[in-house]
Amino acid sequence: MMLSCLMTSCNENHIPYKKEHNSAYLSNLTDSAERFKQQGNTEQAIQYHKKALIFAQKNNHRKAQAHTLLQIAKLLPRKDADTSLMYLKSALDIAHNIRHYELQTNIYRSIAEIHKQQHDYNAAIYALEAQNMLTDSLLEERRIKDIRHLKSERDVNEERSLALAIVVSLLIITLMLAYFFIRTRRLNLKLAQSVAVKNKLFSIISHDLRGPAGSLKQAHELIDLGAIPEDELPDFLRMVKKQSVILNDTLDSLLMWSRSQLYEIQTNPENFDVSDSIVKTVNLLDGLSAAKNLRISNNIKRSTRAYLDKNQFEFILRNILSNAIKFSHRDGLIEIDVKEHKNSLELMVRDHGIGISPERQKQFCSGGLETTFGTSGEKGTGLGLRMVCDFIGYLGGKIQLTSTVGDTCFKLIFPKKEIR
Repeated sequence: MMLSCLMTSCNENHIPYKKEHNSAYLSNLTDSAERFKQQGNTEQAIQYHKKALIFAQKNNHRKAQAHTLLQIAKLLPRKDADTSLMYLKSALDIAHNIRHYELQTNIYRSIAEIHKQQHDYNAAIYALEAQNMLTDSLLEERRIKDIRHLKSERDVNEERSLALAIVVSLLIITLMLAYFFIRTRRLNLKLAQSVAVKNKLFSIISHDLRGPAGSLKQAHELIDLGAIPEDELPDFLRMVKKQSVILNDTLDSLLMWSRSQLYEIQTNPENFDVSDSIVKTVNLLDGLSAAKNLRISNNIKRSTRAYLDKNQFEFILRNILSNAIKFSHRDGLIEIDVKEHKNSLELMVRDHGIGISPERQKQFCSGGLETTFGTSGEKGTGLGLRMVCDFIGYLGGKIQLTSTVGDTCFKLIFPKKEIR
């Protein structure tokens, strides 16, 4: 209805639609609108954009319709903010239907600007979050295209190498040919490992760093503009502090994970008392558990010794226990227990929270478990459990997961003897 109103309101019902009217005609209209905009003649610019809109509607140019609606909304004065939002809503519906992500991000950015002008900061932040999600989707699509391009190049290189190998095999002795294939195989393996690390880093950065960083940037912009009322400033600053902590934890975990992927982390086993490390870890996470009034039951007897890298063991335990706290209900119970076997040490961390679905359990077993929100809205990075799996491997152990609603158990099995 709104679009039909636009057609009748701009007095352009008698535009002569001839066969020669095509994308060039539409481009001329938008160029004229842009010239009037540059000259400061906003009213004429809007009129030409409306002409372009009518032409786009008549010829079913969906992308041009959405783009023109966006430009009109940007040119309308502040007093017509509600009308601008109506235009942007129509533009967003069209962009969504044609699955044009880049156009959707531009529309959400304009919606956020209007809400900021109206001092509706919750709506502005919601629009910016939607924009960030779409930007992440665009980055993911580009990343997938890059991977396909790399794979295509690698396939071409492998074909060329194979062709070269065939030619060389006619000229060089069998020993040299064997050396060539061994060397090529090693190079391909290193290339595959490098690409895998790069892809994981890009994925983590785009999903786990952009969100907190974007929120902090937007928060600082609002503070600089003086847009936050004084009575709301303390709560706003607490939100900013929370985002800063999330970003710092993400960076720390990302640094440690990157070092582990580049084989810069060394395993240095030593004899130590496991019970001391567990008590230390429980005390370290006391603030998180107290916030939910959780009771942590430590059933480990003193002098339970192991020969492992102590720092890596405590890192593993800290992440598993943090995960249990995150997904436990308030006033719940978390149980820690150790069983000693002849050749192994079995550590169990059990919680009675929301559980892990069978699909996410399969993701965990394949090393690809993504983070979700905890029972109190906690948001992690997803890196912790990934590194747990890596470090378990470094220590020569293994991890088992069983979970249903109300009962989740991580079982960590370590060798008792020295790792050779």
